[in-house]
Amino acid sequence: MLGVTTQSPAPRRVKTPRWLDLRLIAGVVLVLASVAIGATVVASADSTVRMWQSSRNLSAGAVLSASDLSSVRVHLAAGSGAYLLATTPVVGQVLVRDVSAGELIPRSAIGTTAATTTVTVPLQAGEAPKLSRGERLQLWISTKSCPATVVLSDVTVQDVQSTGGGLAADGGQSAVVRVPPALAQRVVTALGISDATLRAGVVTGRSQPDSNESLPDLTNCGGTDS
Repeated sequence: MLGVTTQSPAPRRVKTPRWLDLRLIAGVVLVLASVAIGATVVASADSTVRMWQSSRNLSAGAVLSASDLSSVRVHLAAGSGAYLLATTPVVGQVLVRDVSAGELIPRSAIGTTAATTTVTVPLQAGEAPKLSRGERLQLWISTKSCPATVVLSDVTVQDVQSTGGGLAADGGQSAVVRVPPALAQRVVTALGISDATLRAGVVTGRSQPDSNESLPDLTNCGGTDS
């Protein structure tokens, strides 16, 4: 009996459906997109820094104290180098322009001034509104011979002290100002004039009072202006 040899057919290669390839590619793209988004979120979270912010309205000439400042975290942005990081020591520095409450402290707002002297100006009850640190103050004197003569035209209040054992609204108050030595002597002269009344007002908005460099002589007010 003759043997019959049967040849097995060659195996056929099974092709992966095209739709499966597309799903695989789409899955890879989604994974990569998720990773990219996650990295962006993390990078954004890490791009915040602490900067100095003004806790109250402050006028040019104010000497910064710790109570004037708060540290806030903000996102880095173009031009952020124009503002002071909270790691920058600024207490004791002088503002050369007004800074509003809630405003980041600009580098350009910090500067140096000429030599100054701290002067305390006592004000009787009713002779001035309730004053606050950082406000702009105008001080004038009234006597029989010179009613309402300006002593200081536009200075910044560094501190306010109540007198008379009560609140400033009920008793007197003393305004602490920092001025050049010549103006400090002018205040001392005004305080030494007998029967004189010192009054003060707050300079608001963009008001531009007369310069402290062109103030009237106090000689006719009963004292000698040095």
